Amino acid sequence: MNYKLIDVTNIKTRKELYDAVETALDTPDYFGRNLDALHDILAGTDLTLIILGFESLKENMGSYADALAGMLIDTENESRKFRVIIR
Repeated sequence: MNYKLIDVTNIKTRKELYDAVETALDTPDYFGRNLDALHDILAGTDLTLIILGFESLKENMGSYADALAGMLIDTENESRKFRVIIR
């Protein structure tokens, strides 16, 4: 299993979030930069994704951070190989 880390402590916008996602995950060119597209990419991976600084992300992005966490947990529940750790 692969491990990838995304530190979201200083992220304040969706653009910054998806820039960090693209860098950490080496997403394909067609990546749609939204939660559905991220789910589709993660669902088929053998990966543990570690999200650091979630409380800061929640302060900066509010309900979008909650939606991200919900999607990541749903993806983990649906996938045999994907795991997420949110700290």
